[in-house]
Formats: sequence, C-alpha cells, structure tokens
Amino acid sequence: MRLTRSYLYSPAISEKAYQEKASKSFVQRLFSGNVTPLVAHFAEKGELSDKDIAELKAFIEKLEDRQHDYLMLYNCFCCIYSYFFLRSRR
Repeated sequence: MRLTRSYLYSPAISEKAYQEKASKSFVQRLFSGNVTPLVAHFAEKGELSDKDIAELKAFIEKLEDRQHDYLMLYNCFCCIYSYFFLRSRR
C-alpha cells in the first residue's frame, strides 16, 4: 500500500467577492460596462420569470430609495456647510 500526500486548499477570496469581480469583468468585456443590454437580452428572449422581474423591480426600488437618502444627506451637508462658511466670512 502506498501513502500519498494530501493537501487542503481553501479559497483566497469569498465566493461573493469572486462573483462580484467575475460579473463586473464579464459585463465590462461583453457590454462595455453597461448591464442594460444583458438584462434586455434575457427579457426579449423570454428568459426572465415573473419572479425574476419582481425581484429586479424590488431591487431597483431599493436603489432609488437609497439614492434619495444620499441626495437628502448631501443637501443637508451642503446647507450646513453653507451656513458655517457664510457665518465665518462675516
């Protein structure tokens, strides 16, 4: 009987990190960084289920809410900055 060495390998990055990097690279190479043609392709070919469409809509709404929150924070920051800037110039 011959004994062989065994090695234990573990990933250097998480699966999620790899998926993010690979998907970004894929979209960049095939669609010049624009994800819309990719989604449109699946939609036109009837490959998006009702569940897929509902999830995409929910995701877009979440992004819009987040952008609205960031815009509100930015506006608040600008008001506060302007107040202190103008006050210090008196």
